[in-house]
Amino acid sequence: MNLTIAGSMPVITVLLQGFLSFFSPCVLPLLPLYIGYLSGGTGTLSSDGELVPDRKKVLLNTIFFVIGISFSFFVLGLGMRAIGRFFSGNALLFSRMGGIVVILFGLYHLGIFGTSSVLMKEKRLPIRFDKMAM
Repeated sequence: MNLTIAGSMPVITVLLQGFLSFFSPCVLPLLPLYIGYLSGGTGTLSSDGELVPDRKKVLLNTIFFVIGISFSFFVLGLGMRAIGRFFSGNALLFSRMGGIVVILFGLYHLGIFGTSSVLMKEKRLPIRFDKMAM
């Protein structure tokens, strides 16, 4: 792994973008849910009746939560990488198969294969819109 200043600059950029995306409007409403989930069940009542969270338990829950989310994205990334390599390695095959399918659809549309009784049937959903009017 080449860890030079020039090589690690994108890592810093991605890290800063991650921190900035944390404060985006679509993430902010989720923060109370995450905090409640991570600190749930860790509180103890003090002598004056105040709920005091156990910071070690919250930190441990947070670490395992982040590890779990990271692992799931890591596995998804590996799967997408494998699928991408499969498709890029067989690009010529898929290109030819797609071309054959397009040609067959064109020939069917021209009527060379005749008509299909399955495709020519009219099928409608049993919804009466006149009864739904206000």
